[in-house]
Amino acid sequence: RALGVVAEDRYRVFYETYRAGRDALLAMGYPYALWYYLSILYRMGTQDIEQAIDDVSLPADIRRSVLNWMQQDHIQVQGDFIRRQRAAIEDHILETYCRDEVTLDAFFAMYTDFLRQHALQGDDKLALNASNLRTRENRLANAYNVLWKQNRRLRYYDIASTDVSLLYRELNLAQYQNTALSTRLLMLQHADLMEVYDIRDEYELHNLIKKTDANGVPGVDYGRMPMLQFGHFDRDAAVRNILFMTAPISVEGLVALIAEEYGARENTIRANWLSGIDAYYHQGMYTIDERRMTDEHQWRLGQQLTEDFYFFSEVRDIYRKTVPDADVSLVTPYNLKLLGFKVNASYAYRNYPSADAYFRHLLSGRDCVDAEAINRRLGGLPAYTSCLNQMKATYEIVEHEPLRYVTLRWLAAHGVAREALSAFCDRVYGYTSDDQFFTMKHLRRLGFDAFLNVPFGDWFYNSLLRVDSRFAYLRLKNNILLRRSPQPFVAETFLTYLVAQSGSIALDALVRLLVKDFGIQLLRHEVLSHVRASGLQYDRIEDVVALV
Repeated sequence: RALGVVAEDRYRVFYETYRAGRDALLAMGYPYALWYYLSILYRMGTQDIEQAIDDVSLPADIRRSVLNWMQQDHIQVQGDFIRRQRAAIEDHILETYCRDEVTLDAFFAMYTDFLRQHALQGDDKLALNASNLRTRENRLANAYNVLWKQNRRLRYYDIASTDVSLLYRELNLAQYQNTALSTRLLMLQHADLMEVYDIRDEYELHNLIKKTDANGVPGVDYGRMPMLQFGHFDRDAAVRNILFMTAPISVEGLVALIAEEYGARENTIRANWLSGIDAYYHQGMYTIDERRMTDEHQWRLGQQLTEDFYFFSEVRDIYRKTVPDADVSLVTPYNLKLLGFKVNASYAYRNYPSADAYFRHLLSGRDCVDAEAINRRLGGLPAYTSCLNQMKATYEIVEHEPLRYVTLRWLAAHGVAREALSAFCDRVYGYTSDDQFFTMKHLRRLGFDAFLNVPFGDWFYNSLLRVDSRFAYLRLKNNILLRRSPQPFVAETFLTYLVAQSGSIALDALVRLLVKDFGIQLLRHEVLSHVRASGLQYDRIEDVVALV
């Protein structure tokens, strides 16, 4: 015993950090004298005592005592301890078994099966019954670790730990005024962004926006998913405006046009959007009397239309600003054709043989193209996204940074032909083995050096491999993880692959391995969340991940 220090002082940090009161210390098997000594000399901490299990700064025997104490009112599942509470058990089932969507009924079946497996079905405080099902459903629907979907379906999603700043910066919801849209339109316009955030359909996106309150954008009405309304919106008037611009038009054509403008699915439009224009319908067609702008108005509008591409909505806005008390119903395909435009669905173009030719010009008219603004404007058009994907698949353009493209023309001028791009993919395929995971950093660490002579970073090479059907890829935070396999995969598969190399690994070492070998920067709690979902075994005291 050192001068001024007694054996009990080794518990000081534990006591001053956590709520280690008398009852808790006695329940852990410590003598009354220890609590009495600590309580006189030191102030008890405020942190939940359960957190001490993961505090590696504490001696292992103290952490083990906490672990033994927790076993009294917790359920142990593969090294994790779950409180004997409905909410805690629900959260465990969500994180472990609901990474992909399940029905509410299936979730309740998992919950009931969990109680049976752990001999808890007789505990009235935990059991599900007719009197509490609605309460449990409401709790799940509103939970911040759930994306709640149509038809009472749900999926685990850690909203509270997700940084949504990039999401809202790209969506720019503040731009929408007095309109409505389906979040499906946002999904189409921001496909890469949805991949980053692992948002799988419009219902998930709607629920995420609702639960994060649209990041403070005022005047958003969430309504019935997946629709968002911004300010005042007259749906019947909006449909009439589209009709007046496009008639004569078939039912199918009008429905497709509304879907393109507002993002709603076509069956929803047929059922709910068309009742206000019945008077214009006859034998499968919507028709109106064709009217022509006055020569003066046509000339004044034509002076303002200086670009080669416009959405009808943009032309209407220009017409309003150009002609006082403008009748925007005169912005029709007929009048736009008189101004030299070709018309296609919700937009008009000129000076190009087709819309596809115009899109190709935008994406490859210059050697290097920053497509962020282009994608924001045109990303919701299927014709544009189809053109973009085809050009990437044939290496007419290659993405060297997110939404920044270099043309094959520029590459060829600098000595890199299309064949060299394909050859690079072949060399990567030959260098890796079946089902092997890798990033560009990992390939370099393994000794791969067959990179091209281009002034671009890893995103360029990832782009080449992402359109090659021999490889699958997954976006993980700041990096692209690839696999030599055509089958899609999830992060849990990758982590299991890493742990299998040695059979077991410390969690912190696994976090460091991801950064050092692969350049993938996941936080400790993010890695642990994937570990728990993968079925790997995690020992909280030893802080080790192992194969089961």
